[in-house]
Amino acid sequence: MCYGADTSEPMLSVVPSTLQGYRSDLEQYGYDIDKAKSLLEEAGYGDGLTVEFKYLASSTNNMLAELLQQMWGQVGVTLELNPTESGTLTSALNKGDFEICCAGTNFPLMEAGAGLYDMFHTSSMYSGNDRSELSDPEVDAVLDQVIVTTDADERAKLVEQAQELIHADAPFIYLAYTKSIVGASSKLRGFDPTPTSMYDFRTVYFVE
Repeated sequence: MCYGADTSEPMLSVVPSTLQGYRSDLEQYGYDIDKAKSLLEEAGYGDGLTVEFKYLASSTNNMLAELLQQMWGQVGVTLELNPTESGTLTSALNKGDFEICCAGTNFPLMEAGAGLYDMFHTSSMYSGNDRSELSDPEVDAVLDQVIVTTDADERAKLVEQAQELIHADAPFIYLAYTKSIVGASSKLRGFDPTPTSMYDFRTVYFVE
């Protein structure tokens, strides 16, 4: 998804910056048209190639798709756009029936370790949260430790290690972390927004 500066921040890792174990020091890929052409040539696609891009049909995602289509076209990649309704897209993603797709996700319980396991462990492939089709024994080994480690500091270290391995595998092209936008009356008191959107209204009241 593509968002403005007030509603998102650049995504530098698969783990959000708000969660324990986040890595901000991972080396990012630069925008290098010549290198992209060279890599395509090495891979046997010097004459270009055509790939299908599936994504949830929306005005925002349509803009993203058209932007990618224009950018990738500069290196010889023809992007065939396939805007898809939610149910059909989810079914295709769960079966791995796509070449390239655009999808958003979140970390249940706001905890990175379990989230990474659900998204990148081989045993999670084709499940509701795993869209990467990544199967890496090193990643699996670290994530197997994460889910049985109860010490928060040790768990965070394992998240950092898994994050680096996943980043090196590059199963995703990172776009943005989205921010929750909450609107409320100036008369509202006692309301505490949460990242999960699970609000406790027992302390909420209004003033004149």
